[in-house]
Formats: sequence, C-alpha cells, structure tokens
Amino acid sequence: MTENISTRELLHLQGIKVIYNDYDKIEYRVLPLDILNNINRLVFQSFTANGKPMDNNYYESEWQVIRKFNV
Repeated sequence: MTENISTRELLHLQGIKVIYNDYDKIEYRVLPLDILNNINRLVFQSFTANGKPMDNNYYESEWQVIRKFNV
C-alpha cells in the first residue's frame, strides 16, 4: 500500500523509513485491493520490516491467495 509512503520532502523525518537494502533487481505486481483483508498479515505496516519468506507455512493461506494472480 503506497498510502503509507511519505512525500519526498518529509523523508528526513524519523519514524517514516524507506527501503534501504540494495537489490540488483526488484519485481512487483499490482494486486486487487479487494484481497487486502485476505493477505493483511503480509502487508508492511512500516518499511523497517524485512518481509515474509514465501516458504513460511505460517502464511500459507495468504500465499495461496496471492498465487491465484500468478505471482
């Protein structure tokens, strides 16, 4: 959800973090908003989070919802 990302003028403030890891390649997919309640545990609440491993069985029901969109 991009609504939690601050505007460029506010990036110097503490409390709102941006992704600071270096990656060679980043891929993304746009998913329908109506599945948010089904995948809510995977949605970042802050950018200090490192994400969830796709092989983590604890989130299996969320991964099944996302896999329906060929992700």
